[in-house]
Amino acid sequence: MAERVVLAPKARADLFAIDAYLAERNPLAAERLIERLLHAMQTLARMPAMGRSCADLGLPSVRRFVVEQHHIFYAQAASGIRVVRVIHGRRDVQAEVRQ
Repeated sequence: MAERVVLAPKARADLFAIDAYLAERNPLAAERLIERLLHAMQTLARMPAMGRSCADLGLPSVRRFVVEQHHIFYAQAASGIRVVRVIHGRRDVQAEVRQ
């Protein structure tokens, strides 16, 4: 069975915002970071238990995996994962993930 990564609309918007912000300063770094984030998501789709539970945030079905300073929040789906948010660690992660 093929593992899939489905991006929720907010997660897709998060990735576009991360790319746009970093690309203004360093386009190559932006490209590399997005590639690392997408690669991590593919790995999570194959091994969804890698991330930590977000039960402490009141989100028992959501898990978190950190790539550099970015937190990937996702839930296990039938054939992979559904990414709900991608948030930089300097932001108010608890408030952002609940939006």
